[in-house]
Amino acid sequence: MGPGRWGVPGGVTTTVGAPAESTEDDYFQACRAAKTWMQQQGGDPRSLIEPYLATVQRGGPVGAGDFAKPWRS
Repeated sequence: MGPGRWGVPGGVTTTVGAPAESTEDDYFQACRAAKTWMQQQGGDPRSLIEPYLATVQRGGPVGAGDFAKPWRS
């Protein structure tokens, strides 16, 4: 995927053509937030990937799951 491009299957952005600027700790915190959310939902975590991404991209309060930055400005 080229710079400035993104993939949006099913209305949820799953790929971004931009270099990562986050630290290893940022990624750990984001993954931990996703895991916690999925455990709270219950069921097969694989079926919760798209719904989780949708919640992060919906906007609203920010936290570890979105690297403490709003998805939309």
